[in-house]
Amino acid sequence: MEEKKYYSRKICIVALILGIFALILCWVPILGLIIGIIELIISLIANVKRIKYKEKLMWCTIFGFIASIIGIIVGATVFFVIFFNAIFDLNLFKEIPVDPSYSMLHMSRGDVEMYNATVMNYATKETLSGMDIKLMIEDIITQNSQYVDESKKFIGIHAKNISDYHNEDYLDELVKNASDLESENGNNNWNNINAAKDEYRNLAKSIKKSKEYKITTTDYYGLIYAVLIEEL
Repeated sequence: MEEKKYYSRKICIVALILGIFALILCWVPILGLIIGIIELIISLIANVKRIKYKEKLMWCTIFGFIASIIGIIVGATVFFVIFFNAIFDLNLFKEIPVDPSYSMLHMSRGDVEMYNATVMNYATKETLSGMDIKLMIEDIITQNSQYVDESKKFIGIHAKNISDYHNEDYLDELVKNASDLESENGNNNWNNINAAKDEYRNLAKSIKKSKEYKITTTDYYGLIYAVLIEEL
């Protein structure tokens, strides 16, 4: 009696169907991985039997085999990502909150840090020499000139207890004219920037190289917009 052949059209159809499901459901945790493994086993059995009984190759089992490999790889990846996320609390699937500090400014963290660097190069020191203060004032003047007409991009300088300088109120007024963060009517146009620049340099002339100073910064959502210079 002729031995019944294992490799048939039915198993080919099963391999084809499972192969399709393996591709469609590979993203579903655990289920996709299980279907991929089952499909791989069936495809291997079908092809081994085909070779054993010397039957003609049917493309559907080859498709099923390839689909099962893809399904297993994707399914295993999804499984382990979820597993390690749960074990180590990696927060891979949690929405990253938008930091209001930067959304309010329409600037990235890097841009804010770069903008602040002009002042922070000096603000990290507890005390500053008169020469440091003079250099800082010139750096601020240069930076303010680079951001003409850009909202919130003006660094105001204020003075306290500076020997030989008595224009504190006038300086504050010029800063308010140019800074929209210190006054609702502030506008850092060329006229206001140049007026502030002239008084900044007038202040710098009163700074003594032999004396020490400290500075205090004021920021808006992390963006430095004012510096207070105080003589010690």
